[in-house]
Amino acid sequence: MRWFLFLLLGAFGWLLWKAWSRAKYRSTRAKQETKNDPSLPDQDPQTGQSAHKGPNEQHAQTMVRCAHCGAWSPQSMALSQGGQWFCDESHAKAKS
Repeated sequence: MRWFLFLLLGAFGWLLWKAWSRAKYRSTRAKQETKNDPSLPDQDPQTGQSAHKGPNEQHAQTMVRCAHCGAWSPQSMALSQGGQWFCDESHAKAKS
């Protein structure tokens, strides 16, 4: 019975190792394919990465706090009035 348990644990460990190694192989292969893909526009010759950012690679934005409600908004979407930031027009009007 004890040998069967060791055999079962060994098989489970082997399956986990095999799944991990397959995932690692797929990850490195996908990176190599995108690095050498001529259809991708404007690749950086040193890194092989695209100069264009994908939808998941957003730039960090400065966040500002609304002077009326205290909510945080990206500075590009907020309104500045009288040296204060507001999350929308109604809060800017309410404060003035």
